[in-house]
Amino acid sequence: MKQNNNKTIISSCKGAALIIALLVITSMSAIGFFISRLNIKDIVMMSRLEDSMISYFAAEAGIEQGLLMWRYNNNVETRSLATESQGDYREFNIDEARKYKLKIWHRVDTSETGDLKQDETREYDISGINDLTLSWKKSNDETGDLVFGSDFLEFTVTANDNTIGTSEGSKWLLDTNTLSRNIDTTNAKKIRFHSWGPKMKEYTLSTSDSDFKLDSKFTYIESIGIYGNSQRKLRIKIDRQSGATLPVFDFVIYGNQGINN
Repeated sequence: MKQNNNKTIISSCKGAALIIALLVITSMSAIGFFISRLNIKDIVMMSRLEDSMISYFAAEAGIEQGLLMWRYNNNVETRSLATESQGDYREFNIDEARKYKLKIWHRVDTSETGDLKQDETREYDISGINDLTLSWKKSNDETGDLVFGSDFLEFTVTANDNTIGTSEGSKWLLDTNTLSRNIDTTNAKKIRFHSWGPKMKEYTLSTSDSDFKLDSKFTYIESIGIYGNSQRKLRIKIDRQSGATLPVFDFVIYGNQGINN
């Protein structure tokens, strides 16, 4: 009788051990599967970040190419009469896997607006335009008056042979009531205007000539780096008058555009 009890106890222990072993194996399998899933996600994320970094460097290469082109020609355009909304990108291959798309423009679609502080000068290329209006705002539009001989705007229109246009003359004193003027663009090449007083707030150059795109104060160089399924877009802005460059604009960081995958 005692011997049978011992056999029963031994059988029970073996059964319990088998169950424990199965539980351990199942738990380890589940943990291993979970870890492998984490590893796959980590690998995918690392791959995305790596692709994004490589595409960023490709975009930087495009910016460098654009700056080099601008250095030798301050009026460079990747497409004739390109603006922010018009004109295609030009595509360049770095190698079989990396490439960038480049767009350079310095024109606007219909109007150019900017500020003009005291003793500042602006110059624009108006070659070939048929219609041009210069308008402005005073810093205190409702109550302030331009003081003759102190607060006024001087402008010059030069012809294709670099002489001053006879119809416009070289100087123009603005009275207190006139806030815009149509510019005679016959044989015109450039318009330059200068603020001699502190009351200028902003100016606007506009045209109704749909075939002409106005020159602007800035040149924009935009580059899209491409690697794998990732794209990074960078833009740099250059002051056309001083040649100063503004910081690079990264559309992923500042433009709220995520990494494409």
